Amino acid sequence: MAQPNQVTVDIEDDEPAEATPRHNALHRLDSVSRPAPPNRNNLGLGDRLNSVFREIRPLVEHARMGNNARLSLPTWLPRNTPTTHQIVEVGLQRPQSSIAHVNLGPSAQTYVVTERGTPPTQRPQPPSHGVSNSATNDPNFQSEDGTQQVVDVRATLNLLIRYAPFYFLLFIKFMYDSREGIFTFIILFCTFTHSNSLVRREHGKQMNRSILALLSELVFTSSCIVVVHFLFGHGKLLPNVVMFPGYTELDVWELLWLVVLTDLIVKIITVDIKILVTMMPAFILPFQKRGKVYLFTEAVSQLYRSLLTIQPWVFYLLLSYEGSEKMVGMFLTSVYVIAKFIEVLVRLRLFKNATWTLLQSVNLGTKPTCEQLLSAGDSCPICHDDYTTPVRLGCSHIFCELCISAWLDREHTCPLCRAKVADEPTWRDGSTTYDFQLY
Repeated sequence: MAQPNQVTVDIEDDEPAEATPRHNALHRLDSVSRPAPPNRNNLGLGDRLNSVFREIRPLVEHARMGNNARLSLPTWLPRNTPTTHQIVEVGLQRPQSSIAHVNLGPSAQTYVVTERGTPPTQRPQPPSHGVSNSATNDPNFQSEDGTQQVVDVRATLNLLIRYAPFYFLLFIKFMYDSREGIFTFIILFCTFTHSNSLVRREHGKQMNRSILALLSELVFTSSCIVVVHFLFGHGKLLPNVVMFPGYTELDVWELLWLVVLTDLIVKIITVDIKILVTMMPAFILPFQKRGKVYLFTEAVSQLYRSLLTIQPWVFYLLLSYEGSEKMVGMFLTSVYVIAKFIEVLVRLRLFKNATWTLLQSVNLGTKPTCEQLLSAGDSCPICHDDYTTPVRLGCSHIFCELCISAWLDREHTCPLCRAKVADEPTWRDGSTTYDFQLY
């Protein structure tokens, strides 16, 4: 008795294994051949396959509808019957696998149509032109780095805020324990600042300078130095100014206190010398030559201040260690001497240039002729008054000798055309440096 043909369609969705390659394949599995019944339908095998595939096509497409993928079975299966163990690979990737089992009857062969693919989360994206796939250009990585930095900053701020009362207590204790030294520093620094600005202002006035203001400032600064030495300096400041100190054991804070206050006192004495220069009458020291004297005074002061700190530092470094640790003190002293030698060379260069400038008799220009005075006008461009001792510069502009000398103490170019006339006017206006000599 002939057994009727059967078509069994099973559709399964399996997750692809990691070891399975990401491509589609058509596998044909041979079933055990059975003897054909004597009375079979006269249809060929190809016609039967086409009929079966047309029937199962809607079912397979419906099973893959959730992945938004379209699959045409006629494009997969050729018209001709595939041979045994034939594998046809199709380069389509799907997020899931679909398996269709086709049973054509007891005497037919079984075909298994397998669709393999990668899951949606693992589907590789095609590279686009002009877009970098590196992690450094990925905005997600950049946002994560920015978030991590914000977290680190917040943690640091929280730590600082947590210990803020402790810092405040230490600061209050330090201010109270150092109240005498801080008060002395404020007095000397304010005195130096006021006297330094007064010298610059009065030097700019030249003939109209106030002798009374300069004399009052001189008395005030001298009194301030004496009061600070006896009341707050404990007799240590003035001996250190003249390089004859009487040292006792001191720590680093006492060393810095001694060095800073001594440096301020020397700078105030420098300002006092400049006050005396400013108070001199014009017939003793002409105004056009006072800039050189100011420069020389400042160069001597800076050189002396650089040498003044050698004794305290060497004493501190050598006497900080005893016994076998003396070698450490000698090594630190050697390093200090080398660093100090380089600084002293810089101060010596400034002193040499200032001395050379002081000894030179440099004329600012030449005496203009009557025709040149007529073409330049009747008044000086700086003071807007009649010419007194007119001088013609190399740029052909004419000024009063006194006016252009005062101008070149602050600038080094012509007031009208900005042509370079003299060297840099550093320290020629009567000012004193604010830098502290700490070592």
